Amino acid sequence: MEIKTLLEGEYVNIELVRNSPTKKLVILSEGEITTDPKYGTKLTVDVEIDGKQKKWSLNKPTMDCFNLAWGSDSLEWIGKKASLSLTKFNGNEMILGQEAKK
Repeated sequence: MEIKTLLEGEYVNIELVRNSPTKKLVILSEGEITTDPKYGTKLTVDVEIDGKQKKWSLNKPTMDCFNLAWGSDSLEWIGKKASLSLTKFNGNEMILGQEAKK
């Protein structure tokens, strides 16, 4: 039995993006707002990346990009395509999502 997908976990992460052949995903849900004492308030959405369904906790730069592209109601983001890139912020690598070019 192949267990590679089990080892990836249920969340989009840096390694998954680094190894993604497309670096594109589709947003599947309006998301859920959660609060974590360490990371603060986050919006976590369901997505599909490379045929796999995952959860993605959006960082503020990504939410800013999506807000500019599609508006402030995450319900309107469902079905939208985003392109992913890895970038450095305060010395740490992070995932940046932006509206995918047609």
